Amino acid sequence: MGRYHADEPFLCVMATMMGWAVASKCDPELVELCSEMVIGDVTFLPDRNSMFDGVRPRGAGEAAVRGLRDEMQAQPA
Repeated sequence: MGRYHADEPFLCVMATMMGWAVASKCDPELVELCSEMVIGDVTFLPDRNSMFDGVRPRGAGEAAVRGLRDEMQAQPA
């Protein structure tokens, strides 16, 4: 499972079998629980583009989105 981070505001983005999970806290157990029933502050998005669109309403600016893109490109698939 890939994990990526945005700062200001802090967001943790995790690749899951259900798509991309965006949360305000990096806690894989919380994401696992939320995949079965909605608990806490986790949003599931189906693909990478919708994930980038999903972090913007949470306060991530263009610099944070570019940082996420750069971090994802730097890590091997």
